[in-house]
Amino acid sequence: MKKLALFGALALSMMSLVAHADEKPLKIGIEAAYPPFAFKQPDGSIAGFDYDIGNALCAQMKAKCTWVEQEFDGLIPALKVRKIDAILSSMSITDDRKQSVDFTKRYYLTPARLVMKEGATVSDSLAELKGKKIGVQRGSIHDRFAKE
Repeated sequence: MKKLALFGALALSMMSLVAHADEKPLKIGIEAAYPPFAFKQPDGSIAGFDYDIGNALCAQMKAKCTWVEQEFDGLIPALKVRKIDAILSSMSITDDRKQSVDFTKRYYLTPARLVMKEGATVSDSLAELKGKKIGVQRGSIHDRFAKE
């Protein structure tokens, strides 16, 4: 029931973007390089959790939607110059991003985890990690956290 309420809230917020859905398609930006949320299938089509949610929202709104594949770093700039009308691409809500664009309520949470060799320990201060090599996705909020 909670998921349905969140989907409904997301759909309502996206509806404000589509005053006349039957006249002009809603252009949704997505980066298809982040499985299982969005990825390319062997035939070149997009699939994944974010893609499925977007299609369900479009069906619920009875809106024609088109997907615009974009590099992740280009999604917010594309939104700002109106190349796309919305972003549905597993974007973390940060204070910096909130200064630039509006967000709906998040529709899922995937907390970060630190994975180490069995038996290794690190204190809550993480001071023991200074000078160590840590694997993170480049350009992500986890990359920024590790550098700081």
